[in-house]
Amino acid sequence: AREDVLLVNLGGVRLVVSEDHALLFEPTTGPSVRFLESITQRLAQLRRLERLPAYARGDLTVPVPFELEVVEAALIMGTARLDNKLLRVAERTDVLVRKITGPSGIANPITAEMLEELRRVKIQLVQLESRAEAIKAAILEVLDEDEDARELLVSKTVEDRKRKEAAAAAMIEALRNTPVDAPAGVVLSPNLEITVTAEEGEEETEQERLDRMEGETEMCEELLEYYLQRFETVHSESERLLDSMRDLEESISVSLASRRLAVNQLELRLSIATFAVAIGALVTGAFGMNLRSTLEMSVSWFYGTCCLIVLGCFLINRLLLSWTQKMKILS
Repeated sequence: AREDVLLVNLGGVRLVVSEDHALLFEPTTGPSVRFLESITQRLAQLRRLERLPAYARGDLTVPVPFELEVVEAALIMGTARLDNKLLRVAERTDVLVRKITGPSGIANPITAEMLEELRRVKIQLVQLESRAEAIKAAILEVLDEDEDARELLVSKTVEDRKRKEAAAAAMIEALRNTPVDAPAGVVLSPNLEITVTAEEGEEETEQERLDRMEGETEMCEELLEYYLQRFETVHSESERLLDSMRDLEESISVSLASRRLAVNQLELRLSIATFAVAIGALVTGAFGMNLRSTLEMSVSWFYGTCCLIVLGCFLINRLLLSWTQKMKILS
């Protein structure tokens, strides 16, 4: 709030609000157009209610200031915009969770598209949470001080100042018109300046003024507290969804790590088997071509030697696997 005006920047709507009019920046944007439709309908409904007799208004017997209507319309636009974003992000979150998870955890294959969608959803949730947190902090800052809350009522502030100025002017005029006998040798100037505090002209209505100010402050605080709960709901829900996405990301990381471990174990098993087969090939290469007896011409010795080589490879493979399991390299 500034002197006699309010500066509003909420939900894509930027306003300068005074006691009886408002200046809207960038009125052709989507949020501004929706805001104009909303505030026009609210003001038209308020004018219709004011024309009704008192008994037909129900609880709406206290007139709502213009600037408070504009601020409430901006708050409605802000909450609606955040609610819509939260709804869209929640739908994307549900779809992503169904794609990735199954009844017993991470069941489906993880693709690059899923990881990219998870990253985008997290970015949107962080932005949504930060915006709701910023608006919450601004509202709480206003609610902390009663004077700040009452500054939302620009028309009441201007009215109080005009009343004080009128009371002071009336008192000054009365004092100017009162004849005063000057002491001997003293000449009174017609331009004599007289200073009167506003409280001196309002001593009789001070308690009523304080009661009225208290009621106006409570009205502003109730309005802000209601929308504070709305923004708190958005913030809490976005925070919950963000925590859910982080848990999902951790689950994906654990699942991918488990799969990498399985692949590494498979590679180790294949390496051990390859090593065992390589030893058999080494024996065959070293002695197969250098025999100088008739055994190399015997079919029975050929099959027997092949069986011995295969059996040796199998034994070497088993011994290496047993050693790796004993050293807890393989499970």
